[in-house]
Formats: sequence, structure tokens, C-alpha cells
Amino acid sequence: MSRAESLKPRLPEEDVFRSAAQMLKACADPARVKILYALGHSELCVCELACLLELSMPTVSHHLRLLNHARLIRYRKQGKLVFYSLRDEQLNGTVKHIVNAFAQREGR
Repeated sequence: MSRAESLKPRLPEEDVFRSAAQMLKACADPARVKILYALGHSELCVCELACLLELSMPTVSHHLRLLNHARLIRYRKQGKLVFYSLRDEQLNGTVKHIVNAFAQREGR
């Protein structure tokens, strides 16, 4: 049996790879990675994210819509404000690990 043949039974189902690809596609923008990283530290509203990222509120809202559609974040309303957070803690660890790995690789 070849190595490829022995690996095949251990591969997850095709829909798992499809979901992972969709999640990675949603993260394929530096602003969205920054948003995920920031939300890993604290729940934030659009105006706070716009200030932090130095982007307009409509631009941040656009990125948040894409992340929400990809089921990476959740939101809650409090009066007129909407607060965003990561959907799960595992994503927080993954985002931090990736960002920190690239920071170390680039000596920062």
C-alpha cells in the first residue's frame, strides 16, 4: 500500500474541506484578519473597530457582514449599538497562532 493510499482513509469528508476553504476565503483580507484578532481580545462595536483599524464605518461593516456570513463572528444588540465577538474560542487561538507565527517569521 502506498503512502497516499494509507492516508486516504484518514482524510476528513469533502464537506469539511469545503467549509474550511470558505472560512479561509472569508479571512483572505488583512482588515478581516485584524478584526478577528481584535475580537479575540474584546467584544467591540463597529465604531471601535473603525477607530482601531483606521477604516470608515461602512468599510468595517462590510467586512463584518462577510465574517458573519462565514459564521466566524456573532453579534448582540444593546440599544442602538451592535457588539461583535468571535463565534468560538478555538477560532481565537487559531487566529492568534497564525498572526504570531508570521510576526515571528518576519522578526516582529
